[in-house]
Amino acid sequence: MTNREIQLNEEECIELWKKKVNRESPITEGNRPEDYLMNEKTIKRTLHLINTLRKVPEFHSIHELGCNVGRNLVEIKKVFPHAKVSGNDVNLHAFNVGRKFYGKDMRGIKLILEPTQDFIKRKVHYDVLLSMAHIMHLPHSCDNLLRERLPKICDTLILYEPKDRHDLGDYIFARDFYRFFTIKPYKKIWRPVREINRAYVFDFRKW
Repeated sequence: MTNREIQLNEEECIELWKKKVNRESPITEGNRPEDYLMNEKTIKRTLHLINTLRKVPEFHSIHELGCNVGRNLVEIKKVFPHAKVSGNDVNLHAFNVGRKFYGKDMRGIKLILEPTQDFIKRKVHYDVLLSMAHIMHLPHSCDNLLRERLPKICDTLILYEPKDRHDLGDYIFARDFYRFFTIKPYKKIWRPVREINRAYVFDFRKW
C-alpha cells in the first residue's frame, strides 16, 4: 500500500467526518448534514434501497453504517414498522439535524455515536446491515477488518458503494466488492440511481 493510498489514516478520517462542515472544510460540497435530508436527489436513493429490502427474506433487525441524519432509517421504519432499526455515525451534528427535522418519526430508531471501525468490532448481529456510500470513506487500512467482521455481524449485507477507481478524490476509498469477500454477491446492479455507486447484496448465512 503506497503512501498515497493511505494519505488519510483511520484516525484522521474519523476526525474529518466528525467535524461540523464549514466553508474551510475539504468536504464542504454536498456533505453538510442538511444535504442528506430528504430531497429530490436523496429520495431516489432511499426508494431504491426500500425496493431492495422488499426482496430480502424476512428480517427483524437492520443497522445502517454511517447513517448521517437517519433519512434511510426513518423511511425503513415506516415501511417495516416491526423491524428493530438502528444506525451509527461519528457526526453528532448530523444526529441533531436529523432529530430536529424528523421529530416524532425518529421514535423507535436507535442512533449510536461511534466510528464504524469500532462499531463492527462489537459482539452484535443484525439480519440486515447496510452502507450507502459510507464504507467508501474508510481508508484501505480497514480492508482486513471489513472482510473479517462484516460477514460475522449480519446475515444480509447491502452495499451502495462505488467500484474500485482512482479518480474519485482524496476522501473516497473505493473497492470492488464483487471480489472483496470469499463469496460473490447474489445481486449486483450498476448505477442503480444513475450515480457512481453499484448496489451489492450479499447473503452470509452460508459463509
